[in-house]
Amino acid sequence: DVYKRQVRTPLDVALVIDHSGSMSDSAGTSISMSKLDAAKQAAVAFLRAVELSTDQVAVIGFDDRAQLQHELDVKLDPLITAIENLQVGGGTNIADGILAGHDELTSKRHRQDAAAVFILLSDGQSSSAQSAAQLAKVRDIRLVTIGLGGDVDGNELRSLSAAPTDYSF
Repeated sequence: DVYKRQVRTPLDVALVIDHSGSMSDSAGTSISMSKLDAAKQAAVAFLRAVELSTDQVAVIGFDDRAQLQHELDVKLDPLITAIENLQVGGGTNIADGILAGHDELTSKRHRQDAAAVFILLSDGQSSSAQSAAQLAKVRDIRLVTIGLGGDVDGNELRSLSAAPTDYSF
């Protein structure tokens, strides 16, 4: 029947956003905003595109340490506010960001019928986060990495992603 609705698996998504000091640098030569502003813009665009009637999103920010900015939720405005409140500072601890996302995606708020997905927005300038990424992969949490800025460490972010096609910059 032509009118049958296609059903997809609901998503529980952790937006894991780097707001370390290096994110104050320019996002690129043709872009007149910081890497953090570009990450915020991309994260808000994602929120506006995701289907919040079936999907949930959490916001985790990290610099030297990660912090759950907003737990898994379906309400757009508090999620946007959590993103907009991120401020630049500190070092880049990607591993802590991944672990905080893992904690949220394995918490009681995660729905068992939903696919768990990380979206990591970072310039990748960190010490290795391989063990944290491996923990996510073992738990069947898909890790998508998005590199920001002309000085992005693409090799680091590519190695963290669940598959080579799950890295973009």
